[in-house]
Amino acid sequence: MAKQEFAVCYDYGTGGLWWLIEADSPDQLRSLSPELTVFDPMPAWASKGFVEDLWGRRQILGSLTDPVLLEIIQSGDEVKS
Repeated sequence: MAKQEFAVCYDYGTGGLWWLIEADSPDQLRSLSPELTVFDPMPAWASKGFVEDLWGRRQILGSLTDPVLLEIIQSGDEVKS
């Protein structure tokens, strides 16, 4: 299966943090943390500028490097336990 890019958001109440994450499926990303919302397809309201900005925060599942994203996933693991 070819990997795809998915828009992922962490909604913190008064805003959200966004990433573009490459993965096999949206469900693979949804299983990372209940705190993350995965968009498949990209939201209809997403402008060209928004999508270009997401490319600047692109991550690849299996080699995530963003410290905030990693912390969100780790805190989701603690909730699951």
